Amino acid sequence: MLAVSPHVISAVGRLSALYVAEIMIPIEEFKKNFPPDVEVPELLLRLLEYQNQVEDWFSGYFEFANFEHKGLIAWFDDEVAASQFIQFGHNADGSLYCFWLYDGRSIDSAPIVFLGSEGQDNAVLANNLREFFALLTEGYEELGFPYGRLEKLETEANLKFREWLQKEFAITPPVDAEKLIADAQAAHPNLEKWIEDWQEAHYAK
Repeated sequence: MLAVSPHVISAVGRLSALYVAEIMIPIEEFKKNFPPDVEVPELLLRLLEYQNQVEDWFSGYFEFANFEHKGLIAWFDDEVAASQFIQFGHNADGSLYCFWLYDGRSIDSAPIVFLGSEGQDNAVLANNLREFFALLTEGYEELGFPYGRLEKLETEANLKFREWLQKEFAITPPVDAEKLIADAQAAHPNLEKWIEDWQEAHYAK
């Protein structure tokens, strides 16, 4: 298990102070999560429009974020490390969902990752947005924590979200969600190890 630095724990405290449960987010506000030179994927904008229309939890406690990069800076307590991620969502405990732009990847080739609110359980979740949206159809209460601990919230809102996603984008629930996650993790660097190495380098200064 990753040994969490006191600095990260302090950063998580600052992140919790930023968190406000706000279902409806104007698109222009949401775009502030992204650097000026990065175009927000159309798929994300369409789902944000959907969230704004239904004003309900459509997949566990996932919702879009509008921290304007503050959440990542609070999480890492370091601008350089935070700049390798673009946050677009969070769940109820303040954990983050992000694009990981490692090794200079563009947003189109960046995997989707989970950054746990306590500095642990950090992991790659999906190779791309379509795979991540497929995971959202499962309605996991807190998508990102170890698979064996995930619980599904089979709500009417989630069923309607599945129907909408299939109709609009032909995205359906994965045949094997656990394998989808495992395959994505095998295709990219170990995020937990990357953060651990960053901590050792950053806090050893």
